[in-house]
Order: sequence, then C-alpha cells, then structure tokens
Amino acid sequence: MLKVKKLEELGIGRPSTYASIMKVLQDRNYMTVKNRVLFPEFRGRMVSIFLSHHFAEVADYSFTADMENELDNVSGGVTEWKGLLKDYWSRFSKYCDLATSTDIRQVEKMLEEKFGHILFASLPDQNRVCPSCSRGTLKFKVSRFGAGYFIGCDQHPSCKHISSTVFPDEDESHASDNPDKSFPPKLLGYCPDSNNKVLLKNGPYGFYVQLGDDTHGYTPKRASVAEVKDVDSITLEFALDLLQYPLTLGKHPEDKHPVILSHSKFGFSVKHRRTIAPVPKSVNPKSITLQTGLKLLSGKNVRRSGRPKRKPNTEESLFD
Repeated sequence: MLKVKKLEELGIGRPSTYASIMKVLQDRNYMTVKNRVLFPEFRGRMVSIFLSHHFAEVADYSFTADMENELDNVSGGVTEWKGLLKDYWSRFSKYCDLATSTDIRQVEKMLEEKFGHILFASLPDQNRVCPSCSRGTLKFKVSRFGAGYFIGCDQHPSCKHISSTVFPDEDESHASDNPDKSFPPKLLGYCPDSNNKVLLKNGPYGFYVQLGDDTHGYTPKRASVAEVKDVDSITLEFALDLLQYPLTLGKHPEDKHPVILSHSKFGFSVKHRRTIAPVPKSVNPKSITLQTGLKLLSGKNVRRSGRPKRKPNTEESLFD
C-alpha cells in the first residue's frame, strides 16, 4: 500500500507534480486507486524489480531528491546545465546499454525467482510439470510483443500449453489447449466455405468460438464471446460473423501499413501498427470503413501497444 505522503517524506517530486505522476502510473496499469489509497498492480511490482535490478542508481529513492536539488542549483546559476546533463547521460546510457543487451530469458528468470511463490501458488502441490505434454516445465514468460505475462511450457513451440495469464494487456482471443472440463466443447455447426466445425468452448479468458478442431502444431482461428451473458443464445451465424475478424479495412495513406478492424472480449477496435482505437459501443462494426477507422485512430481515446523501436543514440547531438 502506497501513499503520496511517502513521496513527500522521501523528497521525491513536488506537490505540483504528484497528480501527473499518479496519472502516468494509472495509465500504465502500474497501480490502482481505491478510497484515495494507491495499490501496486503485479505489473507495477515487476517493473519496479526490473528497474531496481538494471537501473539501481536511478531507482534509488535518493536519486530523484538529489536531482531536484541539482536542478534548483541550475535554476540558481550555481550549476552549469550542460555539464549536469552530460554527467547524468554518461552514467545513464551505460545502464541502458546493459539492459538492452540482457536476454529476455534472463529477465524472465530474475522475475520468476522473485515472484515464484506468487506465480506458482495456484498449481496443485506447486507441481510445475506441464500437464499437456508431461515433458516440459511450467515457466514464467513474457509475451513476444512485451504486452503481457503468462505461465507456459518451456517446450514451446512443440507444446503450446498456457497455464494462466498473469497480466493480459489486451485479449487477442488466445485460448489454452487445456480447456475447462466443466464445459465440454459445443458444436454449433459447420462453416459453409470450408466445412470445418464451429465450436463453442471455454478457456482461461472466458467463452470463445473456434473454427476447426485442435491440431498439434496448428492454432485454429478463435474469437472471444466473453461479453455475451447467455452463451446458450450463441448461434452458428453469430459465431461465423465474429470469426471473420480481424478484417483489413485498407492501407493507411501515410505509410501504407494496414488498418485493421479486430474483435476481443473488450469489444471492437481499430489498429494501425502500434496504435489502437476502441470502437464505440453505439457504432455498428459492419459500418466501419477505412475513413471511419482513420478518424477513430486520430481521436483522443487511442493507446499504444507492444514495444517501441529503440531510438537512436542522441548523446552527440545533445551535447554538441
């Protein structure tokens, strides 16, 4: 449990900056606010551990307070600002280089050692043998796009078992190969184009429809129906309608990359590269054109996903 008062005690920031600090932490899902009390989310805890491990100097409580004093000295003419920035950058860039060269598996191992007692607490007797292939071991993994964290088999890609999702940044209609046995797959009918089965199934993210049977080494197309309260009302026509997504609306006029209309348990959204814009509930997704998608992507409710490309080294241009 965190309090703003603690920031004041540690000399971190100033009252005028606390609101913006809190907003950034909430926007990035690092914490939640309940009854004016701040509670760290699991993602926030992991980011904190990562920074403490790879950016020890910057993550130290005294760093921000000391930097505030240095900036005051710059404002008062005591310290020369270029020298201060160059000294800081020379040290900070080394941390960046070391973190960049760190393999993602090393990061996963470090986080697993720190949070293993939480991550694997729900496993029966904390048995980490993969229940699907019986050969692999369940490990903590970071998704390839850096957008989520999950417990999966270390024999991937030969085994695609996912035990649980720790922090789903967004649902992409993935499902476990180990479905909920309390709800056996329900055959809704057959696709008229391919004659493949259309199934209603239940997984770790809720109910979803699937085109075709599960085949080793092949992931069939799936679409979440978690937003449907009465799953018995789901028809073959409704399932086929959802399984047509994602749809390419066209190419963006600026960079010619595709503009895609996709569906998840959170509803419909328009995506262009790393930019995602939700489709309002009042808008019929079938009426969305390329022009409509571009308008949504230029609105205020957009967000970014995945890892941004690393920016080029600006040290020379900064201090020339």
